[in-house]
Amino acid sequence: MTGRRPNLLIVGVPKAGTGSLFSYLAQHPDICPATKKEVGFFSPLGEPNGDPGPIASYETYFSRCGDAQPYAVEATPSYCYGGPRLVGGIRDMLDDPRIVIVLRDPVDRLWSAYTFQRSLMHLPEISSFERYVAACEDARRRSLRANRNVPPTGHLKGLAIGFYGEYLGDWLETFPDRTRVVFFDELSSDPHRVLAGLCRWLGVEEGITSSFGYEVHNRTINPRSMVAGKAFFAAKRRVARFLAPAPRVRHLLHNAYRRLNAGEISETMQPSMRAHLTDVYRDSNRAVVDLLEPRGYDLPSWLAG
Repeated sequence: MTGRRPNLLIVGVPKAGTGSLFSYLAQHPDICPATKKEVGFFSPLGEPNGDPGPIASYETYFSRCGDAQPYAVEATPSYCYGGPRLVGGIRDMLDDPRIVIVLRDPVDRLWSAYTFQRSLMHLPEISSFERYVAACEDARRRSLRANRNVPPTGHLKGLAIGFYGEYLGDWLETFPDRTRVVFFDELSSDPHRVLAGLCRWLGVEEGITSSFGYEVHNRTINPRSMVAGKAFFAAKRRVARFLAPAPRVRHLLHNAYRRLNAGEISETMQPSMRAHLTDVYRDSNRAVVDLLEPRGYDLPSWLAG
């Protein structure tokens, strides 16, 4: 089975609405989506000796995309912090692609990352957001000692990913006229406006976007019962290979779990912790402002303040 190579990538950041944006773009008749959202083909290039494999294997994810459609799109949020080698690999292997990056207040993004990892039962030994932040800060220190900005593995990358100023420049310098930064603030409050603006930038019809669906995708499910959550995800891992060819069954099971065990998280972020994290990200946010202001972006309050 053959396909084509994408020319539109949503590269991040994680927990900033990239899944929703992918679904909105996928509704446009001139934009063909990959057969799954996060292909991750270029992710190995984030490692010094990583090899993504044959490009033909990547093209199969776009086998249903015809040449008549101007764009083929995929969205892998972890590309954003992959570093210069990954960015260069995309430049070398794709034909002058368009790049979309969604930025979110890094403090709020970190809270979202915490609740997401908690909902997946990935933090069994961490009992609070404060302990999660401390563990992420320790992971960040160890990573920096190894000359890495973001830890290579594990579930404690949340803090490090929020230093946008450390990697946004790689994209803007490599694809100076082909990169578009979107802000989560507007994407969540007025997704139609954001999508219409992207369509103008891409040169495709924007008028039809008023009829699109703008449902939020990949919303975190906070478990009402942690015991039930652990049991569900343990069972899911055991049968994962059997469910891989049956996305509809996976979707039905996920919806059933949501109905039975979705609840509200009782924990909140303390003002002192928000102040601490705002200070942690201050210099990085300033670097983002320095990158985007000269390019004419209207900045959200967390950057303009």
